[in-house]
Amino acid sequence: MKLITVNADKSSNICFTLNKSDIPVIEINNVIIPQREEVKYLGIILDKKLTWGKHIQETRRKMKLLTKTFYWLINKGSKLKVNLKQQIYTSPIKPIWSYGIPLWVTASRTNIKRIETLQAKILRQIRAAPWYVNNEDIRKSLQVSLVNSEVQKYSSKHKNRIENHINPTVLDCYESIIRRLKRKHPLDLIM
Repeated sequence: MKLITVNADKSSNICFTLNKSDIPVIEINNVIIPQREEVKYLGIILDKKLTWGKHIQETRRKMKLLTKTFYWLINKGSKLKVNLKQQIYTSPIKPIWSYGIPLWVTASRTNIKRIETLQAKILRQIRAAPWYVNNEDIRKSLQVSLVNSEVQKYSSKHKNRIENHINPTVLDCYESIIRRLKRKHPLDLIM
């Protein structure tokens, strides 16, 4: 009895590797599944090397679009109170970049910095701060954490979940991961 039918026309083949050798052809119901350099799954863009560059680029595009939409409310000339402007950041804008942190937590520092830069521009606009005010002071006054701080917070929670898991094999598997790349591991992000 078939419970799930795979639609070959809507399927993509992606192999997460740095190896440049040929990737085997995959067929479903005699239909060849096309190979892709990147795929979008549940709103997260996965590229074959898992660099997260395309995902971060798309996230920034969405943040800019939403900021434009709310510009009339959060611009420097708006008469809206700062705490209400902050709610506009916290409710619709922050979830855009925080979505998928468990996956893109290992993105390069440069990619994370790209989100932080846009975050700083938005917060400066909300606070109506002149150019000479430090970004850190703006964040502190609005009580907003850095993107990197959120990444570290997630990594800490992830470590605690693994260490306190009822199945000891989970911890053994996690500690025995052999890494041949210089990529960060979620545990590397905890300071």
